[in-house]
Amino acid sequence: MPARVELVVAVAAVVLATGCRSERAPAPPPSARGGAGPAPSAATPIATVVAVTGDVRIQRNGGAWVAVRTGVVVAVSDTIQAMAGGRATLRIAATGAELTIDPEATMRIAGATAPVEALGGRMTAQLADDRVPRRLELALPPGVLVLTTDPVQQPRAEAVIEVGDASSSIEMRVGAGEVRRPAAPPVALGARGWVRFDRGGAVADRGELGPTPTLVAPADGASLRVRHEVELRWDVVPTADRYRVVISSGEVQRRVDSAEPVLRVSMASGQYQWTVQAIVGDVAWPPAPRRALTVDVDDRPPPLTITAPMSGAAVVGPTIRITGDSEPGAVIEAAGRRTTADARGRFTLAIAIVPGLTNLVIAATDELGNQRRVSRSVLWE
Repeated sequence: MPARVELVVAVAAVVLATGCRSERAPAPPPSARGGAGPAPSAATPIATVVAVTGDVRIQRNGGAWVAVRTGVVVAVSDTIQAMAGGRATLRIAATGAELTIDPEATMRIAGATAPVEALGGRMTAQLADDRVPRRLELALPPGVLVLTTDPVQQPRAEAVIEVGDASSSIEMRVGAGEVRRPAAPPVALGARGWVRFDRGGAVADRGELGPTPTLVAPADGASLRVRHEVELRWDVVPTADRYRVVISSGEVQRRVDSAEPVLRVSMASGQYQWTVQAIVGDVAWPPAPRRALTVDVDDRPPPLTITAPMSGAAVVGPTIRITGDSEPGAVIEAAGRRTTADARGRFTLAIAIVPGLTNLVIAATDELGNQRRVSRSVLWE
């Protein structure tokens, strides 16, 4: 099901959720494409769409999904979804705060008494520079993030919030904030501070904002077939002492430190998420956005059948032809000679022999380095 994050703003709550790819909003009907966009909601306006990029859609009171445009008024029970490549920014009427949803995320406007839902998603909250004090409350899994501005002491505030299945993180880009938890002491976030909470709301990690590594490979959503190890690579952060790689699979999380911007790590077949953060001394800087990865471990040697010559066969030299079947693309080697199996897995290899008994070892090696060997003895009488 799509994941959601609820934001309580004055008399309204905003829910942000990252929708699963298989559960996105249906495509707008043809009548909604082009045209002037959705009609204004009859309910009390809560926010206005001030910027739209790409494919963004709105649903009124559980009705049909239609294309949304800049200037659309959003009210209680309305839902806005940014599809792949889409992005939208809403300005809350009561406070002037702006909320930006990333691609493949959903924002729902709910009443002040609506239950808190926070299952996943990423957004940016901003309180613009103003001569009037502002306040913004965001309901998240660990508690309520409170952002405030003051014309003299703190004229602006900006935070990036991301809620995942196993953890939630908050980065204070500008200003300061506080997370108020119902069953634990509040957590203060100073300027350029960040914190990550586990699913139970406990502080799992925290530090100061600094350069975030740029992940290089594998690409997000990549599917890899490997023999034993996966190579993870990212760009260098010049001031970093080391890097911490975090690899998650379901409830299991593994952390591995690396001195270099590359790590070869053994993984079993399965689905993973991975990220990297730079470490300077004892200070951990924010991790890069997580990437999804599917791993298929293949340590099985390719098949290898020799159809000629038969073992122990008497032959007439000085050259014999070895024929057989293997995996398409497998490299076939014998007596220092090499060939590649064709698209059907068939191969032929010419080998020079000397009078008398010759013992041959034929090897087939696949693209991952898995290898199978077969022996043959032939006699040149």
